[in-house]
Amino acid sequence: MTKNSWRSEGNSENIKMGSVGQINLSLAKDLSEKWNVKLSANDIFNTARKNTFTIFSGMNDVYIEKAASVRAVECIVRYKFNTVKTKYKGKGAGKKEMDRL
Repeated sequence: MTKNSWRSEGNSENIKMGSVGQINLSLAKDLSEKWNVKLSANDIFNTARKNTFTIFSGMNDVYIEKAASVRAVECIVRYKFNTVKTKYKGKGAGKKEMDRL
């Protein structure tokens, strides 16, 4: 599964924001009914590392360049405890009540 996000350069009230974007990728695999593995990589092209803002006011203009590291790789292993093999099919529920009526 691929997840993309992008913000283009633009203005909002008295703030000018620079463009920023990233692409995330994840793969999941069911190994059995109880085991599941998911491998994810965030910002695989390292494009979200720099974020810029310019704040305009009557007296001063403030330029902010924010460097962040959102790149990450994660591996999630899940195990389901006490999985039910058969589901309740509704037989026998309320038999006493039906006989009473």
